[in-house]
Amino acid sequence: NTISCTNEMYGRKRLSLYFMMREISLFVLYRIINSQEGIAHIQK
Repeated sequence: NTISCTNEMYGRKRLSLYFMMREISLFVLYRIINSQEGIAHIQK
């Protein structure tokens, strides 16, 4: 019972970490695309 409880907590931590990483990577990608568009505007 104790083992399954800790496993569940560990799984939740891993899941939240995964979602956090995904949000960060999406944010970084969004910023890169925006900066590239800004550079394209400057070059014009």
